[in-house]
Amino acid sequence: MESNAVVQSLVERLAPSGGDPESERIWRFSERMAAVYQEQMKQFDEDEEARQWQRLYSAENMPPPDDTLSMAEVAAQMAFYFPTHLFKFQKAAIQQLLEWQSRQSQFNPYPFAAPSITMIDIGSGVGTASLAIVDLLATWTDVIAELGYKQLGVSVNCIMVEPDINKQGPRRRMFSHLSRLLDRHMINVEPLNEVFAPFPEQECIQQILRPIPGGSLTLCCMSNFLSSVPADGKRASAPLAVHAVSHATSTIEHSATMQANHATALAAKAAQCGEASRYLLDNPAMRNRLLLASEVDEQGRTLRSFARSFHPYLELLIRRNRVRFYSPPGCYWHSLQSHEKPNDPDCAVNFWSLAHWIAGSTSLLG
Repeated sequence: MESNAVVQSLVERLAPSGGDPESERIWRFSERMAAVYQEQMKQFDEDEEARQWQRLYSAENMPPPDDTLSMAEVAAQMAFYFPTHLFKFQKAAIQQLLEWQSRQSQFNPYPFAAPSITMIDIGSGVGTASLAIVDLLATWTDVIAELGYKQLGVSVNCIMVEPDINKQGPRRRMFSHLSRLLDRHMINVEPLNEVFAPFPEQECIQQILRPIPGGSLTLCCMSNFLSSVPADGKRASAPLAVHAVSHATSTIEHSATMQANHATALAAKAAQCGEASRYLLDNPAMRNRLLLASEVDEQGRTLRSFARSFHPYLELLIRRNRVRFYSPPGCYWHSLQSHEKPNDPDCAVNFWSLAHWIAGSTSLLG
C-alpha cells in the first residue's frame, strides 16, 4: 500500500474533489459532527435565555469569539463561527498527516503512529478545535476499518484551556454527544480536563502539564487566540471612519496610528504566548509534540511573531490557507449569512496557519 493512501482517502471523505483534481475541494461536516452541532443548537433554542441569540446574530457586526456575558452570546458565536473554524483545524491537521505519512517507508494504521494522543486546546471556547480533531481521528479510523484494521484503540485525552465559564456547559455536552457516536474499540475519548486559568500565565501552564500522560503524542492547538475577523473572511471596518472631508487627513492619520498600535500590541501578545508555549512544549515528559496554530491577520504578522519565539526558521512553515465548505442541513450560518441556493458552498475562508514538530526523538519525526 502506498504510504499516504489512507490520508488521501481521508481527504476525499472530508473534502471531495468532485472527480476533477484541479477543482477546489469543498469541505463537509461528517454525519457525526453535523448531529453534534445541530443537537447543541437545538438545546440553545429550547432554553429561554439562550434562544435570544438570534437577536444578537448578524453577519455585519458579529464580534470575534471572545469572553461572553450570557448563554445567548455563546449561542450566537457558535452559530456564526463553528462551521468555518471546524474546517480550519481539520485542514491544518490533514496537511501535517500528509507530510508525515509521505516520509514513512511503510504503512502504520495509527495517525502519526500514535495510539495515544493528548490534545492541548488553548482558548478552547466551546471546544471547536478539539471536536474537529477528534472527528478527524474518528474518520481516520473509519477508513482504517474499511482496510481491515478492526481494533485500533486510539486513546484521546483532551485538555481544554478556557477561562470563560459560560462555554463549559455546551463544550461538555458536545463532547459527551460525540463520544457516544464513536466506536470505543476504535477511538476512545477520555473525560475532559478543564483549565480555567488564563494562558499564558504560569499557573495555567502548570495545570496543563499535570494531566498529560507520559509517552503520548501531544498535539497543541491554538486558534484565533490573538485576533479574529468575521467568519466570512472579510476584514472588520476601520476603528475610525472618515465622516467629514475637512478632517479627512487627520482622521486617516489617527486611524492609521491606532491600527499600528493595535498591530504592535498583538505582536507583543503573540511573542508572550510563544514563549509560554515553548516552555510548555519543551517539557521533557512530553516526548512527541506537534504545534498547530491558525490565525487570521494581515500579512500573517502575529503568527510570525509567535513563531519567532520558537525559532526564526519557523516562518518558513507559515501557510496561507483557503477553505470552502458545505454547511450541514439546518446550519444557522448558511441560512442567515447568505442568499445562495440550498447546498451551495459557503464563502471561502482565508486564514494563516503554522504547523511544526517541536523537537522529539522518536519515529514520529520520520
